[in-house]
Amino acid sequence: MKSKIKNKPVIRKKFLILTYWLYIGFEKTDIQLVRKLRRNKNCLVTYAVFTEGLIKDDARKRNYFSKFPCISESFKDDKDFKEANAIWINSFGHLDKLIKDHDIIITGAFRGMDYFLAYIRYQDKILISHQNPANLEICFAKYLPNQLYLHNEIINNIYSQSIKKKKIKKIFKSDNFKITGSVQYCQTTKEEKKDKIFFYEKYGLDLNKELIMFLPPNPASMFPHVLESYKKITDILLEKPFNLMLKLHPTDRQKRKISSYDSRKESWEVINMKLKVVEDNDFYKILKYSKFVISLGTTAFQDINILNKPIIFVDRYKKFFIRESFHDQIDLNENFYQKEYGVQNFMLNKKQKMYLINNYGDKIFDHNYHTLNRLGYPNDLMNYYGLDADYDFIENITEFRGKISEKDLQDMRGILKYDLNSKSLDNISDSIFEYLSNYRANILQKLFMRLRLKIFLLRYLFITSISKIKKILIAS
Repeated sequence: MKSKIKNKPVIRKKFLILTYWLYIGFEKTDIQLVRKLRRNKNCLVTYAVFTEGLIKDDARKRNYFSKFPCISESFKDDKDFKEANAIWINSFGHLDKLIKDHDIIITGAFRGMDYFLAYIRYQDKILISHQNPANLEICFAKYLPNQLYLHNEIINNIYSQSIKKKKIKKIFKSDNFKITGSVQYCQTTKEEKKDKIFFYEKYGLDLNKELIMFLPPNPASMFPHVLESYKKITDILLEKPFNLMLKLHPTDRQKRKISSYDSRKESWEVINMKLKVVEDNDFYKILKYSKFVISLGTTAFQDINILNKPIIFVDRYKKFFIRESFHDQIDLNENFYQKEYGVQNFMLNKKQKMYLINNYGDKIFDHNYHTLNRLGYPNDLMNYYGLDADYDFIENITEFRGKISEKDLQDMRGILKYDLNSKSLDNISDSIFEYLSNYRANILQKLFMRLRLKIFLLRYLFITSISKIKKILIAS
């Protein structure tokens, strides 16, 4: 289906596309949208990128932003960023001027953007958010944009069919959203033999052996018992007739991090220096050639399933749900482990919860369990294709290599409603123009929104001011 952008009767507008934080390896994905919109003569598109200087400036003055790492400024010299005429924003004053000089602001939607989104809306700008990076959290913003575009690769019909409109409003604080897909997945490609040879040679892998990818957890959750499991699994897999590669959690690469091991090192350096680690920007490229993906627990299971790979979780209940003080006494029975691939749910089901409570009491659950429950993810959103395994399963993983077929993967996509949408870029741009062509400003609605936003921002400034005063008093 061809894009309908040219047929949209939109008055000439000034667009500002902002990039703050994207997954490593996907730094250029917003540029695809920049190019797409610039093809329309009614779009005057400015592209701007956040820098660490802006985040530090914001932290000193307003603290509107979450503290995700920005795109590396080494991309200033990148050909694609230069061709896009990217502006690198170093101060809030610079960002503020850009916002005020444009009619429509387009930005990614992710955690910690509440106050920034509210600030943009307060300037009477049309605000559009699309899900790049695509993530499980969807969007926690209290004041959502005029339009929010969701990545149907992950949720597809879940929100349009499985959840009533009342619950949609509760989750999004708005019913102005569309399922379009994410530009993050536009660059995903099919397996090609020449690419496989290139990556296998790059990482010193054996072309005659199948590949296992192992995803360690984030450093903040690597308590001694997690590190012990990490080492146990990798030691077992290194002895098997497979290539083994690790994909580290993004925070594992950071120089400053919270961890129970030496924070100056990456986790694999503590576990085993013989382990091979994939570069972050190669992960999605080399994932295509993996036979198995194994993890102690990760919410990236959706990205893995999207690329038609099942995931095997090992001992994740102890990492995600059960207090460490119970680990030695607990016996997880067959209700917790599977021997065959299938559609599972990341959360504990009723039978599992009752088993744990009846045998160990309700104090068995740790903070991760309570956090996931508090976030209230829709049940369908937490489904994944794979299985939960114990260590005996990993010991015998060689026998399991042939138990996945193309038919199984087709069934998986049908059940989970996952869809790698190659038209997401067209869908997003078409939705933008459709919304703008039908947009009519409502004065009363605008005044009411400004009042709500002002109260919201004043309340935030009051809370942060009190916090600063307390710190000063404590320091003195």
